[in-house]
Amino acid sequence: MLENDLETACLNWLSDLDYECLTGDDVSAGGSHGARRKYLEVILRSRLHEALDRLNPSLPSSALEEAVQKIANYGSQSLVDGNREMYEWIRNGVPVEVEDAEGHKSILRARVIDFEQTDANDFLAVQQFTVHGEKVRRPDIVVFINGLP
Repeated sequence: MLENDLETACLNWLSDLDYECLTGDDVSAGGSHGARRKYLEVILRSRLHEALDRLNPSLPSSALEEAVQKIANYGSQSLVDGNREMYEWIRNGVPVEVEDAEGHKSILRARVIDFEQTDANDFLAVQQFTVHGEKVRRPDIVVFINGLP
């Protein structure tokens, strides 16, 4: 069996599970889905934003954009603390500031994944997803849920 045959078999299996299956070229800048602007980006911002909009219909667009920015630009000095915080956001929602009509500000949570109604989520598998960093990486298949790898 060749590597490509194994990738194709895996993508067929994921497709049978209702994942959308694309190539790395499809989701890269200039691709048919153009879900990212640079090879440095690992989060598919447009898909994340669409999912947040779908899962949080009562939140204003400014709060949704704040959630996308917090996730996409996340950084922490501690890998452990950073993973813990990101896990918290994925499980319980990203804290965002919302202002009501009277000018009162409050912190609400923007849901990232719907764990109860899984059909509300966006499932994507990408073959040969190239990422440029210190080294160029190209995993055979990357699975995304709502734009998050």
